Amino acid sequence: MQDKLVFSAAQVEAFLHPEEDCINEYAAKTWAKYHLQVMRQLNFSQKDIDEYCKKYIDLSDIRKYYVDECIRMKRYEEAIQLLEEGKLVDTGYRGLILAYSGKLKEIYAQTGQREKYKDELWRIVLEYDPGDIDTYKELKTYYTADEWEEKREIIFKQEDIHRIDHLYAYDGLYDRLLKLALEAQGIYYILEYEDLIKDLAPEKILKRYEEVVRKKAAYTSDRGVYQEIADLLKRMKRYPGGKDLVQRLMAEFRSAYRRRPAMMQELNRV
Repeated sequence: MQDKLVFSAAQVEAFLHPEEDCINEYAAKTWAKYHLQVMRQLNFSQKDIDEYCKKYIDLSDIRKYYVDECIRMKRYEEAIQLLEEGKLVDTGYRGLILAYSGKLKEIYAQTGQREKYKDELWRIVLEYDPGDIDTYKELKTYYTADEWEEKREIIFKQEDIHRIDHLYAYDGLYDRLLKLALEAQGIYYILEYEDLIKDLAPEKILKRYEEVVRKKAAYTSDRGVYQEIADLLKRMKRYPGGKDLVQRLMAEFRSAYRRRPAMMQELNRV
């Protein structure tokens, strides 16, 4: 065990300070965690464990290990400081930032720090994972209905929200969902939320379907796309005036693309 201790310590240093100046942080933190495991098996004191962790605290896995140690011993303020420092050290690594934030939430929940917990939710939904739907739902529980109508606008103003459509759908903001669907390229949002928005502007949605179908028909000779066209034409028939429009489009396609037998076969499915 002593040999393992010496060897693992040497490996950490070797990967952090290699002769060819090519640091391998992943290997270093793997060996550092192993070194801590050996220290535990050799019954090192908590003070020694702490000192080793502090020495390599800039290795993310060691920081997380030490945070867990602090939480286990109820040294919450120290854990909070380590996590906040980690956010600064590991800026740009979203996964790590979210992990640190999750630990902070855990501490605030355990210690009854409700306001700090809420503040951390805001940081997640605005900075660390903009628009995260689960955080959005949890944050909403902190406010009355009237308060939330105002607060959610702060979130909606963020430019890098990955799936703002999820937030609109969750809060029943179907008019905004419709606007998003009509302004987006293609018809992804229409297909995703058709049942929620189709009655708000059926003519506009049908028009978007027509635009997409015409574009697909004009620029492809692939059976898979012809199948998509047929499926979209079927959807269009559900809208007011859709059946007549589909008949006109099919007649037009049969005339313009009559030399595409695969397309003709797929149109017969409609």
